[in-house]
Amino acid sequence: MAFEEVPVPVAREQMLADGRPPALVEALLASAETRPASHLITSTVEEITGMPARTFRSWAEENSDAFR
Repeated sequence: MAFEEVPVPVAREQMLADGRPPALVEALLASAETRPASHLITSTVEEITGMPARTFRSWAEENSDAFR
């Protein structure tokens, strides 16, 4: 799974449509625009759980029956 950048106007529109307060949306977007890029990858999940990290998609597919 790859990171997909969402343009700020699209993110703003979606967050507002989801019902987030406008002040929160603007604060989140301002924070995202000023945050430095990070390419950090850690082994923390595996160190804590004893299993390698996996995507949300794989977890959801494996556990979807529990939510039906």
